[in-house]
Amino acid sequence: MNRRQLEQVIRAAAATADVRDIVVIGSQAVLGSYPGAPASAENTGWADNNGSRDAPTSGPPGPAGEVSDCRVIMYHQLTDRFIVAADLQTTWRFFSSAENLPRITPPWLSFRIDTPAPVHIEADSLLDYTIRWLGLPIRWRTKIIDWSPPRQFIDLQVKGPYALWHHQHTFAQTDGGTECSDRVIYHLPVPGVRRIVHAVAVKKQLLGIFSFRREVIARELGWVRAVQQDVLIAGL
Repeated sequence: MNRRQLEQVIRAAAATADVRDIVVIGSQAVLGSYPGAPASAENTGWADNNGSRDAPTSGPPGPAGEVSDCRVIMYHQLTDRFIVAADLQTTWRFFSSAENLPRITPPWLSFRIDTPAPVHIEADSLLDYTIRWLGLPIRWRTKIIDWSPPRQFIDLQVKGPYALWHHQHTFAQTDGGTECSDRVIYHLPVPGVRRIVHAVAVKKQLLGIFSFRREVIARELGWVRAVQQDVLIAGL
């Protein structure tokens, strides 16, 4: 099945079920298979590969040969995977401590935790912090929507610069230490120009941020090897 055929199937199925707003994460993935996918992700507007939010005037026919106006939204995915020498419990303690967030964030972001200390992280915790971008302060609020020690936690931006920021952290014990995996699904908020903004600024900055993060984690927990050679960003 090619992409066009898949799109037609999705539109036809959505029309039959009378569902107008859907999100596709991955070329043929099902949203429900992605852990902790936020309900808000099912209620956003049309966005095509060019970043346009204008609904198309025509599309693949629905089940009765009629044009469906179901909207399919595309996102970006950032991934990283590497192995550190520390054991699983030590690695979990490092990542689950809010005090380590400024250490793994590049200095140029001027990361500051605004949540009063001591910060205790668990399911449904809310964390407030401020970063600076181009000299401007940007407030960010994160909610922990999954907390499964010592294997996984997921943080979701509930207030901040992205339309969606969904960060899944997973950890697995290996013979050489602990494998750490990051998967971020994100979506920019600015219609019409988001594709250009992403290509010119956001992608490069995110790659730099997560590369810095990898270096600090390697120094703190001991580097074994990269499972994924570099931090990667791809469109979904």
